[in-house]
Amino acid sequence: MKQKIQYISSDKVPYYSMLSDYKWVPDFVKLEAARFKLLQLKNQEHDPYMLTREEFLEQIREQWQDYENYRLERMKRYLNNFRFKGSNPFDSYIILKTEVPPFLPFEQFESAIREMDGLGISSEDVQKNNLSIIDRQKSLENLIKKLCPKDFFVMSGGNVDFDVREKYVTRWRELQKKVDLPLAPNGILLKESPREEKRAWMELVGHEYVNPHADLTPDFNE
Repeated sequence: MKQKIQYISSDKVPYYSMLSDYKWVPDFVKLEAARFKLLQLKNQEHDPYMLTREEFLEQIREQWQDYENYRLERMKRYLNNFRFKGSNPFDSYIILKTEVPPFLPFEQFESAIREMDGLGISSEDVQKNNLSIIDRQKSLENLIKKLCPKDFFVMSGGNVDFDVREKYVTRWRELQKKVDLPLAPNGILLKESPREEKRAWMELVGHEYVNPHADLTPDFNE
């Protein structure tokens, strides 16, 4: 048998008297959306250490040339041992492979790089993309500031401790996850709440936080 969650009077719910008109809900919904978009944008920034296709190709070209120069030097040193009539540098293929690194055609590397995924962005595109992201980030950061009026801040020593709306919503969501039916912040069944509170529940909490398998159920006003 399921137990009823403990009911508390509304005036005991933290910040209920301040927030129970729910006029702040539309701005708070926009605030959460803006913060989510900002996080997504930060994840979209191109890693400045990740090479574009042309940069990667140029890097490999330089490294291949260093390898080829080294290979030719090793070959010259090896061939220097066979400067006598009748001597054959190809008598021992095993020794030849050990002494002279294999020839690796650069064209094969170039073909492979041309076909690699995720290297299609040019350095100019990377710069433009990052600048666009920075502009959008600034726009979102400005929007977030506008959606965070100081009236909702709890301050300590001149610094912001927290936004009471976040505390209120987080508590409501955590409470909802523990019960099997939609509930109000004070623990009663949501259908007994005022219309504004029901609308706020839909905007801030919603069915995704309802736990149909929970052992707790909302209380009823009697």
